Amino acid sequence: MVLETLLLSGVLTLVLEEDGTHVDSEDFFQLLEDDTCLMVLEQGQSWSPKGREKPKHSKDIARITFDVYKQNPRDLFGSLNVKATFYGLYSMSCDFQGVGPKRVLRELLRWTSSLLQGLGHMLLGISSTLRHVVEGADRWQWHRQSHLHS
Repeated sequence: MVLETLLLSGVLTLVLEEDGTHVDSEDFFQLLEDDTCLMVLEQGQSWSPKGREKPKHSKDIARITFDVYKQNPRDLFGSLNVKATFYGLYSMSCDFQGVGPKRVLRELLRWTSSLLQGLGHMLLGISSTLRHVVEGADRWQWHRQSHLHS
Protein backbone atom coordinates (compact mmCIF):
# COMPACT_ATOMS: atom_id res chain seq x y z
CA MET A 1 0.00 0.00 0.00
CA VAL A 2 2.75 2.46 1.00
CA LEU A 3 4.85 1.47 -2.03
CA GLU A 4 1.92 2.14 -4.37
CA THR A 5 1.17 5.49 -2.74
CA LEU A 6 4.79 6.63 -3.09
CA LEU A 7 5.01 5.13 -6.60
CA LEU A 8 7.92 2.90 -5.60
CA SER A 9 8.68 -0.62 -6.75
CA GLY A 10 11.47 -3.20 -6.79
CA VAL A 11 14.25 -3.64 -4.24
CA LEU A 12 14.22 -0.79 -1.73
CA THR A 13 16.76 0.29 0.88
CA LEU A 14 15.93 2.34 3.97
CA VAL A 15 18.69 4.69 5.24
CA LEU A 16 19.04 7.51 7.76
CA GLU A 17 18.83 10.82 5.93
CA GLU A 18 21.56 12.52 7.98
CA ASP A 19 24.38 10.03 7.31
CA GLY A 20 23.13 7.22 5.04
CA THR A 21 23.26 4.46 7.68
CA HIS A 22 21.29 1.42 6.46
CA VAL A 23 18.24 0.56 8.55
CA ASP A 24 18.33 -3.16 7.91
CA SER A 25 16.51 -4.73 10.87
CA GLU A 26 13.40 -4.22 12.93
CA ASP A 27 15.54 -4.03 16.11
CA PHE A 28 17.59 -1.15 14.68
CA PHE A 29 14.42 0.60 13.52
CA GLN A 30 12.95 0.36 17.05
CA LEU A 31 16.06 2.10 18.47
CA LEU A 32 15.59 5.22 16.34
CA GLU A 33 14.43 8.38 18.08
CA ASP A 34 11.11 9.98 17.26
CA ASP A 35 11.23 12.37 14.30
CA THR A 36 14.23 10.60 12.74
CA CYS A 37 14.33 11.39 9.02
CA LEU A 38 14.61 8.36 6.76
CA MET A 39 15.19 7.99 3.01
CA VAL A 40 13.97 5.20 0.75
CA LEU A 41 16.39 4.33 -2.04
CA GLU A 42 15.39 2.30 -5.05
CA GLN A 43 17.74 -0.22 -6.64
CA GLY A 44 20.70 1.58 -8.20
CA GLN A 45 20.31 4.68 -6.01
CA SER A 46 22.77 5.53 -3.25
CA TRP A 47 22.88 8.05 -0.44
CA SER A 48 25.22 11.01 -0.84
CA PRO A 49 25.76 14.15 1.20
CA LYS A 50 24.73 16.43 -1.70
CA GLY A 51 23.20 19.61 -0.46
CA ARG A 52 24.95 19.12 2.85
CA GLU A 53 28.27 20.57 1.74
CA LYS A 54 29.64 23.40 3.86
CA PRO A 55 29.30 26.76 2.13
CA LYS A 56 32.72 28.01 1.02
CA HIS A 57 32.57 31.33 2.86
CA SER A 58 30.72 30.12 5.95
CA LYS A 59 32.07 31.02 9.38
CA ASP A 60 29.64 28.64 11.07
CA ILE A 61 31.73 26.24 13.18
CA ALA A 62 29.12 24.97 15.60
CA ARG A 63 25.48 25.60 16.38
CA ILE A 64 24.12 24.39 19.70
CA THR A 65 20.44 24.41 20.57
CA PHE A 66 18.83 23.76 23.93
CA ASP A 67 15.22 22.65 24.18
CA VAL A 68 13.73 22.55 27.69
CA TYR A 69 10.37 20.83 28.06
CA LYS A 70 8.20 18.81 30.44
CA GLN A 71 6.62 15.54 29.36
CA ASN A 72 4.20 15.62 32.26
CA PRO A 73 2.97 18.68 34.22
CA ARG A 74 3.73 16.81 37.47
CA ASP A 75 7.42 16.31 36.59
CA LEU A 76 9.65 17.84 39.24
CA PHE A 77 12.39 18.67 36.77
CA GLY A 78 11.97 19.46 33.12
CA SER A 79 13.67 17.51 30.36
CA LEU A 80 16.50 18.95 28.29
CA ASN A 81 17.46 18.19 24.70
CA VAL A 82 20.85 19.48 23.53
CA LYS A 83 21.64 19.36 19.81
CA ALA A 84 25.01 20.36 18.35
CA THR A 85 25.68 20.81 14.65
CA PHE A 86 29.29 21.20 13.53
CA TYR A 87 30.22 23.02 10.31
CA GLY A 88 26.64 22.59 9.18
CA LEU A 89 27.43 18.97 8.29
CA TYR A 90 27.51 16.78 11.39
CA SER A 91 25.04 16.80 14.21
CA MET A 92 24.53 14.97 17.45
CA SER A 93 22.02 15.30 20.22
CA CYS A 94 21.54 14.21 23.80
CA ASP A 95 18.25 14.02 25.66
CA PHE A 96 18.15 14.31 29.47
CA GLN A 97 14.76 13.12 30.69
CA GLY A 98 13.19 14.80 33.71
CA VAL A 99 11.37 12.74 36.29
CA GLY A 100 8.50 13.18 38.73
CA PRO A 101 8.88 13.79 42.49
CA LYS A 102 8.06 10.16 43.39
CA ARG A 103 10.83 8.82 41.19
CA VAL A 104 13.34 11.38 42.53
CA LEU A 105 12.50 10.32 46.11
CA ARG A 106 12.64 6.61 45.17
CA GLU A 107 16.09 7.02 43.57
CA LEU A 108 17.35 9.05 46.53
CA LEU A 109 16.20 6.33 48.96
CA ARG A 110 17.72 3.60 46.78
CA TRP A 111 21.11 5.38 46.69
CA THR A 112 21.00 6.03 50.44
CA SER A 113 20.16 2.38 51.13
CA SER A 114 23.04 1.19 48.93
CA LEU A 115 25.43 3.62 50.61
CA LEU A 116 24.42 2.53 54.12
CA GLN A 117 24.63 -1.15 53.17
CA GLY A 118 28.15 -0.63 51.78
CA LEU A 119 29.15 1.27 54.92
CA GLY A 120 27.82 -1.58 57.07
CA HIS A 121 29.86 -4.17 55.13
CA MET A 122 32.95 -1.99 55.50
CA LEU A 123 32.48 -1.65 59.28
CA LEU A 124 31.97 -5.42 59.66
CA GLY A 125 35.19 -6.04 57.73
CA ILE A 126 37.13 -3.56 59.87
CA SER A 127 35.82 -5.01 63.13
CA SER A 128 36.68 -8.56 62.02
CA THR A 129 40.20 -7.47 61.07
CA LEU A 130 40.68 -5.65 64.39
CA ARG A 131 39.47 -8.74 66.31
CA HIS A 132 42.05 -10.90 64.52
CA VAL A 133 44.81 -8.35 65.17
CA VAL A 134 43.97 -8.09 68.89
CA GLU A 135 43.71 -11.89 69.28
CA GLY A 136 47.06 -12.28 67.48
CA ALA A 137 48.67 -9.66 69.72
CA ASP A 138 47.28 -11.37 72.85
CA ARG A 139 48.64 -14.77 71.71
CA TRP A 140 52.01 -13.23 70.87
CA GLN A 141 52.17 -11.49 74.26
CA TRP A 142 51.14 -14.70 76.11
CA HIS A 143 53.70 -16.72 74.13
CA ARG A 144 56.41 -14.15 74.89
CA GLN A 145 55.57 -14.10 78.62
CA SER A 146 55.60 -17.92 78.80
CA HIS A 147 59.12 -17.95 77.26
CA LEU A 148 60.34 -15.30 79.73
CA HIS A 149 59.07 -17.29 82.75
CA SER A 150 60.64 -20.56 81.61
